[in-house]
Amino acid sequence: MKLKYFLLGCILSIIWILHFFGTRLKPKTKPKIKINIPPLIQESHIILFNKHIHHWMIFLVVFIISSVLLYFYNHKLLNIIQGYSLIQIIHGLSYNDRFDFSVKL
Repeated sequence: MKLKYFLLGCILSIIWILHFFGTRLKPKTKPKIKINIPPLIQESHIILFNKHIHHWMIFLVVFIISSVLLYFYNHKLLNIIQGYSLIQIIHGLSYNDRFDFSVKL
């Protein structure tokens, strides 16, 4: 693993979190930016099969895929993606509603 690229991904992820989520970890708060692309995205929430898919779940999949690809292709972009994804997973799991999949918009 190229540590400096992994750390770059972590730093970029922290900047993203502070800019879009802020420093408060309140569940069920309205996002700063509202995106609506029915039926997949409703008020900046990803909805699949009438269930809310949290960002930590998406980045867990991205982290696993980048780990597999990193095994075959040692590329610095994959290290950045891993660092970014890991911080997003930790951030998402720090919410109280991390396992609440009900849709209440």
